Amino acid sequence: MPGAYVSILIFGGQRPIMKVVRFRAGLFFACVESIMTMKVVKLDGDLDFSRKAQIAELLAEVDDTDIAIIDLAGVTYIDSSCLSCLALQKKRMLENGTAAVLRIAGASESLRRIFEICGLDKTFELYPSLEHAQNAGALSPS
Repeated sequence: MPGAYVSILIFGGQRPIMKVVRFRAGLFFACVESIMTMKVVKLDGDLDFSRKAQIAELLAEVDDTDIAIIDLAGVTYIDSSCLSCLALQKKRMLENGTAAVLRIAGASESLRRIFEICGLDKTFELYPSLEHAQNAGALSPS
């Protein structure tokens, strides 16, 4: 039917992540609009048990966010208690019905190696910098 249009929402979790605005007369005209939320949490120094409560509190700020970017460019060390905070954060995001995309940005080679050894490189999206993480597509893992 010429001139007709239909809106379609594409969901990630319980929230819409993209919206296709219209179709037209056999030809596909579409406008895709990202409607996901994104927040950045910057951490620095040594992330060990003594800072676990502080880190958990900071991460709670992104509980209802679709894409959370954790900038580790200033981090020199991370222990298992703080890795656990990150894993629990992704779980909380899922429980809150978000797309639950958790990106790790700017991690040094030694930190990246820790994520790989623990298998967390498959849970989180790892990016070389904050800029790369912010410019990545809505749901494209690195």
